[in-house]
Amino acid sequence: MAAIAITGGAIGLGIGVGLQKIGSNIISGILLLITKPIRHGVVIVFEKSSTGSDWGWVMQIGLNNVQLAPRSGSLMLIPNEVFVTQKIENLSYDDNNLRLEIPIGVAYKSDLNKAKILALGAATSIERILKIPEPKCLVMEFGDSTVNLELRVWINDPQNGIDNVRDAVLKAVWDSFHANEIEISFPQRDLHIKDDVPLEILKESPQPVAKDSTEIDSDKERAAD
Repeated sequence: MAAIAITGGAIGLGIGVGLQKIGSNIISGILLLITKPIRHGVVIVFEKSSTGSDWGWVMQIGLNNVQLAPRSGSLMLIPNEVFVTQKIENLSYDDNNLRLEIPIGVAYKSDLNKAKILALGAATSIERILKIPEPKCLVMEFGDSTVNLELRVWINDPQNGIDNVRDAVLKAVWDSFHANEIEISFPQRDLHIKDDVPLEILKESPQPVAKDSTEIDSDKERAAD
């Protein structure tokens, strides 16, 4: 009877936890359908794993889960409670306009005004970059080894990819900077020796001279005596 009671209690606990999760997802699904923080076709950013986040567009909202299509071509089923309890970024809530912040670092000896003009020209050469709002290039900070710029551009089709826009912009900036002798900085350090350090040479003790075979044999004979 005790074994039956323990087994029944464990089964009941498992069923209770499972029903609790199902109930939580159903209630979260009803809240999503009523409040509509996400809709069919919108692009959202979600936490993929501890290593970072991923993005995709909503295909269907059900009572238990949301079907999300990432750029990998697969279909993800995300429990509804994730969209209620966790932070989700909706990239196309009101419209499809999305601003991208692209960091760029140039060397201190570079002409900042020229670098900003070249970066803006490289950005406007990309077809998917919007002219209105117009791209902007700002000086963000003076770093240890680089002057940090940030190129801000807008797109209106995030469903066609975000990282490929960054790739196109950075490649255009790379080509433009190299053609106009703007150096993209990298971490480096300069070593300055202020004072001469006196070098003291200590005279070492003379090394013992190795004995030849005859001396070794005579030592052995004296030791035997």
